[in-house]
Amino acid sequence: MVGASLQKYAPLSVETFRNWVGSRPDEERWELVDGIPMMMAPPTRDHQRIASNLERLLNDAIERLPDRSKARLQLSLPEFGLKCSLADIYKGTADAA
Repeated sequence: MVGASLQKYAPLSVETFRNWVGSRPDEERWELVDGIPMMMAPPTRDHQRIASNLERLLNDAIERLPDRSKARLQLSLPEFGLKCSLADIYKGTADAA
């Protein structure tokens, strides 16, 4: 239907998302992006290697942070997830396309 508006839903909390994902079939893979569940494609072997290397690098970087910064970072494994507040320690740059 052309011109139909999309229905808006309140963003899910991490706890609500985890409970919801627990009710889904094991073969489904989901991630939470800005409070919205997004279905993911199955990972490839190359993707798994990259994710493992990234996990190691992130853990090493977290260990080098001062204790007050570590308190704002939560790395959960093996279901890789990172929840952080980086406003004061990360200054991003725009991607020049």
